Amino acid sequence: MSRLGDLESAIITRLAGATISGSPAFAVVKGVSGDYRAALRDAMLRERTPSAFVAFVEEPTAPETWPDRLGARFTILVVARALRQTSNPRLGDSSAHGAFTLIDTVKTRLDNYAIVTGIELINLNITFRDADDRAAIYEVHYRAWPIFALAAPAAPTNLAETASGVSNMMKLVWTPPVPSATTGVADFYRLYRKAPGDSSFKLFETGVKTPTSKLFASQAFDTTVQYYVTAVNVGGESAASNTLTVET
Repeated sequence: MSRLGDLESAIITRLAGATISGSPAFAVVKGVSGDYRAALRDAMLRERTPSAFVAFVEEPTAPETWPDRLGARFTILVVARALRQTSNPRLGDSSAHGAFTLIDTVKTRLDNYAIVTGIELINLNITFRDADDRAAIYEVHYRAWPIFALAAPAAPTNLAETASGVSNMMKLVWTPPVPSATTGVADFYRLYRKAPGDSSFKLFETGVKTPTSKLFASQAFDTTVQYYVTAVNVGGESAASNTLTVET
């Protein structure tokens, strides 16, 4: 079977094993084609309830897709004859499980479920779709998120001094590293300085607020100071940018 088909089958199998008070939570669990629409609603209402329908929605595949958007998206359409337990206007019995109970059951079964090696299901949101005297329909949205460890960002580039526009202040600017599927974006930067008398570079600023620049008090007159900057994310700290020598 295809990769997407394998993911869908794994979700269906997982939901088919859902129980409430020892009994199957759903009378029907099956895959359907496409997102919620009128024709699909009519088909779902012809099935026994409560029921759950699994549908593939989309998968970003462009090379520039950021890591937090990677992964195939699926929707679980939950169909129940009542919104809440003990409130079944069609059948008039108090034993039917309402849509809200079934949504909780879906989340219990699927939230953070390791669907296959290296991929887990992340719940995105829950959407109300339809309700009348026959049924209530909700969508529970999931992303099959690839689990991987982000690497540290690439090094910033083009570190340079520029006009600050403020008296007795200096401004350094740089180009941020380009994010990729393995590195993600830089969360913050660290600026290092080597002043006269220093044998090595020392951390000068951590957690620079402005992403690609730093404004600070001008260094003492008639001194030569060197700077470099690094980028940091959950994967670690990047290599150093180019070294900038500032003479005053």
